[in-house]
Amino acid sequence: MTDTGPILREVLNTISAKEKYENCDIKMKLINTDGANYLSHLYEVTISAPNKPDLELFGKVVTITEDKRAAFNISVLDTEYFFYTNLLNEYRLLEEKYKIPERNRLLTAKSYGFDNGYLRETVVMENLSKKKFMCYNRLESVTWEHAAECIKQMAYLHVLSVVFGQDNPEKRDEIFKKINFTFPKGQWRTPIQIFMSGNLEASLHQKYQKRFTILP
Repeated sequence: MTDTGPILREVLNTISAKEKYENCDIKMKLINTDGANYLSHLYEVTISAPNKPDLELFGKVVTITEDKRAAFNISVLDTEYFFYTNLLNEYRLLEEKYKIPERNRLLTAKSYGFDNGYLRETVVMENLSKKKFMCYNRLESVTWEHAAECIKQMAYLHVLSVVFGQDNPEKRDEIFKKINFTFPKGQWRTPIQIFMSGNLEASLHQKYQKRFTILP
């Protein structure tokens, strides 16, 4: 098992220096998820320093081994790193440019730092559990209020993405060149073939049939 503590501490040392927490005390607590999380180690972190409010943080250190990465052809924290270190800044500028009211702005947790080194990928965010947020039980149905708020935030994100592309077509094109959605070849072939069994394909309009029959 990967010893992730030292990796996280390096990131926390960088954060404490950036936030000017001198002579600080860093406490890390590994979170037991009872098997709900098996691709990373999760930590609760408190950084304390004289005459400073405690920094209550959440750390995630990826533990995916080389063989699993090769087998599933996956990127690790690339999207999160790009969003929090690049794209979110662009979105905040758009919110200011168009004078979007605070109540209608995209809500995100604050990002404090990353390590995107190979086999040591780490992200540190503010610990929202200290603000009375909690993870929704993924085995339970969401409430209407919860679902409505999620859709609203997704709408804000979508609008910002559209406006960003319209205002910054060159930057948008550069992003598309760098970021690609990759998926293991043939991953959906069997499910789609099962789905298309029987007479369903024959009932589809001709212009839609290719979308189901031409698979990688």
